[in-house]
Amino acid sequence: MSESQKLSPPERLEKIIKDADAFFSAAESSIDRSISYGESESDAFWNQLPDALRDVGSGIINEIISFASDMAIAIRRSPFLGEEDERQAGLALKTMRAAIRLRRYRFWDSEVLHDEGTYIGMRRAEQDDSEPNPPMLSRRQFNDGAEKLRPIVEFSIDGKELDHHPLSKLTSSTGYRPGTAFIMMWISKDIPELIDVVDTIKRCCNKFSIIALRADDIEHSDVITAKIVEEIRTSEFLIADLSGERPSVYYEIGFAHAIDKRVILYRKAGTPIHFDLAAYNCPEYNNMKELESLLTKRLTALTGREPKP
Repeated sequence: MSESQKLSPPERLEKIIKDADAFFSAAESSIDRSISYGESESDAFWNQLPDALRDVGSGIINEIISFASDMAIAIRRSPFLGEEDERQAGLALKTMRAAIRLRRYRFWDSEVLHDEGTYIGMRRAEQDDSEPNPPMLSRRQFNDGAEKLRPIVEFSIDGKELDHHPLSKLTSSTGYRPGTAFIMMWISKDIPELIDVVDTIKRCCNKFSIIALRADDIEHSDVITAKIVEEIRTSEFLIADLSGERPSVYYEIGFAHAIDKRVILYRKAGTPIHFDLAAYNCPEYNNMKELESLLTKRLTALTGREPKP
């Protein structure tokens, strides 16, 4: 077993991300930006790197390949994940691997072909990583893949290890804390509207003497995932905003459903709902006034109380 394989999956992923960040920084200073290349020159940017830096990149690629193999096993053993998660993890890791090689990874899913309503065949799923990609864009592609992979990695808990895992005590059927709510939503300080959303939800909850928290409100010394799961398990109310289609939000909702917790769902108008939540009631809002009205009505019905002025 290598040293990296002794790390937990989240720790191992973060090490890969850290190593990749240093690699891209070095690669950006090694590339001649004045030269343009065609799509057929797959390794045009890679070949500009010094031999020592290519060796570093190859080492990261080998670690990603090893990690992909171990993750496939972990996902199959996890009580929280399934085949679709394994598929998404595979795509994310291929994206990251191609990015280190300074190539662009693209994937096209299978598609049923129609002509004016008549079935004419099926287009098979395809993938391609032959197009060269400069370090700056490759870094962005790598980070996008890592962001999609993170929530899957965090929930890749081997069912045989649950008794010894920090999450084990959080999945029991113990009670909840009355008058509490946990908010599951996209978190970004760079998007003012998201601040308005969380403030609106907290204000609504306060009308019913409910203390609402979001992940970034929680003081913790443990792994953030474990603390989030504890909040999901023990909060009386769970409120989720699907706006932004964040993978982490979907996984938190999935965990709540797995332990038979009801989640109050909302989304900004125009936000699509992924198939796994399509059967659930998820009202749309156009502005904060609508969100406040919808949530106030919902909490009135759930609590049997009128809101405080």
